[in-house]
Amino acid sequence: MLQTNSVETACLKPELVDILRQVEKHYGRKVVITSGFRDRGRQGSLHRQCAAADIEVPGVDAASLANYSRTLPAVGGVGTYCHPHMIHLDIGAPRDWKYGCGSFFAMRGGAPGKWGKVPSALARMSAAQGATSAE
Repeated sequence: MLQTNSVETACLKPELVDILRQVEKHYGRKVVITSGFRDRGRQGSLHRQCAAADIEVPGVDAASLANYSRTLPAVGGVGTYCHPHMIHLDIGAPRDWKYGCGSFFAMRGGAPGKWGKVPSALARMSAAQGATSAE
């Protein structure tokens, strides 16, 4: 697995690491962890418990990655965002969500989400690709 320099992954739960390795094996590529442990954000966030990661797999779109991840028995939550390649995976309770963004949000500085605004650049990119906003 790979990670960006500022991402904390040393504490990730073994069950989550196993899932990430299954994803790597399936696609034959390294998982890039864009967010692992976080001590900020929502109080109940599984990122704060080292039980969640936001990931990308180079060359794999978010929809395909999310669809495959949902087939893995140990996966709890699968979330997709206003990003063409990144998803959220965790080992918590089974649940699924999607936050999209569209031109309405792009004009207002970003799309709302559970963890704050999606950056305007991502909102504009998604709007240009024809995505619709999630309620």
